[in-house]
Amino acid sequence: DWQWLRWLPHTFNGNRTLRYLACTPYEATAVLAPVEKELQQRAAAGNGWQSAIPSPHYLFLVAEPALLQNQPVGDFLLRNDPRLGVSCLLLAPGLGQLPNGVVQILEAAGAKSALYLREAAGERRAFAADSLAPADCEAFARALAPVRLPEKNAAQLLPAKPMAGSKEKPYWVSQSSV
Repeated sequence: DWQWLRWLPHTFNGNRTLRYLACTPYEATAVLAPVEKELQQRAAAGNGWQSAIPSPHYLFLVAEPALLQNQPVGDFLLRNDPRLGVSCLLLAPGLGQLPNGVVQILEAAGAKSALYLREAAGERRAFAADSLAPADCEAFARALAPVRLPEKNAAQLLPAKPMAGSKEKPYWVSQSSV
């Protein structure tokens, strides 16, 4: 159940006139069209902005990969090009339901979860997946609901080190490595 996502502040565009959630092909087209235009502009800019971090960074969580069928933005989502400023998590019950362009697989199976490349499935990095009850997800999302970040240059507002009192070390995730 994904109802709790509606409370997250970053599911809206900058002026809060469009919520980036879709459950039907029609809704997917309405949501993806403006993002596609932005990604086309970023792709057209080419190598001239290699060192700049595109902002905002779009993270797509696609619970129904069929919603991407016949959507031109699907090509951008599967490119794995950090210069585009887009990442995509596709959820599927099995490998057969994922598009052929997917190269990195995160298999969530509780304590036996693994991260691997499709062409090197024997070389898996194991991890234990956490879980959170839907009610806790909603409580967390509601707590974030009042947060407002500027749509452009929001990356500059993110902390580069852990918050005071945090035992966690900072870490960075690269799209291009497993």
